[in-house]
Amino acid sequence: MKYIITERQKNDMSKTVISTFQKAIDISMSKLKRECDRQDMLGAETDNVINFEACDEISVTESIEVTAVDFVLGSPVVFLNFHKTPSHGHHSDGDSIKELKHIIRRIIGPKVVLVFNDVINI
Repeated sequence: MKYIITERQKNDMSKTVISTFQKAIDISMSKLKRECDRQDMLGAETDNVINFEACDEISVTESIEVTAVDFVLGSPVVFLNFHKTPSHGHHSDGDSIKELKHIIRRIIGPKVVLVFNDVINI
């Protein structure tokens, strides 16, 4: 069975999908910030250890913006922009962003592909 949708319906569906993934990313970041804060307070006594470089990356990340969502072979591909506060002595490297991406995927689902478009200093 085929369905015909209007351009407006397609745009509305796209906005809904982006909004849904934006909420998932926001919840993931909030959870990660809490875990990193808890890890800073408890040190090695915490149950869930997060890579220190990933926690550093989280500490300077103000928000992650979902810019687009596409589906490839049934799996969502989510395009993201980082909005970060410039920090002295801290620079983003590929490893810390890769670690952060891995942690977020563990929270929102392993079949979700995250693509980082850009880092925007605010």
